[in-house]
Amino acid sequence: MDGNLLARLPVNGIEGIAVSPDGQFIAVGQREVLDSATDNIQPTVHVFEIATGRKLATMIHDNLRLGRGEYSYAAFGPDGIRFTADGRYLLTSTIHTKIWSLNRISR
Repeated sequence: MDGNLLARLPVNGIEGIAVSPDGQFIAVGQREVLDSATDNIQPTVHVFEIATGRKLATMIHDNLRLGRGEYSYAAFGPDGIRFTADGRYLLTSTIHTKIWSLNRISR
């Protein structure tokens, strides 16, 4: 390990993170505030190529209104973002669990 910076990702407020089994991709979760007046939040996952930092995909997991008591579901949690062992799918989990196909992400 040489400690050199490979890429800087244009996301903040990380809510979860996962690295693909082949080490080529990183999925980063964050809560995006849609409207602070109504507490509308979108748990969102961005997939990046590690070598370049290039964003390859964005998945909007849910649209939650925190005023309805959904605050605890607005974050992905420690295991809320995972790649499958074969790297073909990405699983995200907050109030629902979703499975995303990664076939269209260039490899």
